[in-house]
Order: sequence, then structure tokens, then C-alpha cells
Amino acid sequence: MSEYELQNLEKELALRQAALALEEATNVKSQVRMQRDNEGNYSYVYTADESAVGDAEANYRDKLYEMQKANAEYINEL
Repeated sequence: MSEYELQNLEKELALRQAALALEEATNVKSQVRMQRDNEGNYSYVYTADESAVGDAEANYRDKLYEMQKANAEYINEL
């Protein structure tokens, strides 16, 4: 296994971990708010924390960019 392959696998692992963190942030319903329906009845609505989802999305984009940048550098070296 070459050094490039090892680094690429590490970046791929980090990217997959970031994707899982994004999925978890999206699925975790940690905030509760009240919502009124058409008949005037109130009900609880559980939503994901938008700041946590935004942070997870930014982290995912950063990891994806790092991986693409490393691949581009490797191609340029060839």
C-alpha cells in the first residue's frame, strides 16, 4: 500500500464520519416548539437544532474539499 493510498483512505474515513455526524444532527430532534393547526389546536413539533446541522454540513464540506484537494495534488504530481 502506498502512502497516497493510506492518506486517501484516512481522508475517506474522515469524510464518512462527517457524513454520519451530519445524518445524526439532522435526525436528532432536540428542540420543541408549539405549532397551531388550522382548527386552532396547539401541538408540539420536534425539530433538529439548526446550528448543529449547519456545523455538521460545514464540517462535511470541509472534509470533502480536503479530499478533492489531495486528489488534485496527486494527479498534478503524476
